[in-house]
Amino acid sequence: MLTLLTYFPRLTIADNGTVRSRDPMGTVFNLTNGGVLPVFDVEQGCAVDITDENGRPRIRGLNVWMRPLGYLGPGDTKSLNCQHVASGFNSPTSMTVRIRYRPLFWFRKFTKAFPLEAEKKDDGSWVWKSE
Repeated sequence: MLTLLTYFPRLTIADNGTVRSRDPMGTVFNLTNGGVLPVFDVEQGCAVDITDENGRPRIRGLNVWMRPLGYLGPGDTKSLNCQHVASGFNSPTSMTVRIRYRPLFWFRKFTKAFPLEAEKKDDGSWVWKSE
């Protein structure tokens, strides 16, 4: 069992800059496979919750599955498209990125969730933090 876990895919998400710095949904994220084995049939979903300045929900549970990413080999990185889900908001935002994938030698798909929360910096730009 320990051997299987050693070679199991290690998927991570990292911030890759922004296309709209004053909009929390302007950030582009990258998905990286840090494992030794490839993953297949990779799909990305972005669930967004946007509140107003008083904490009241503006958009809640907007869950969008984007175009499939396909194959992700060991050490490969691909850009995610969550910045296309919503735009034009300058208020607190949280998002859960869901990645569905099928590891090598498995017939079943797995889903991994990455909860994130946007924090506004003093200069007005947004930074995403893992929850």
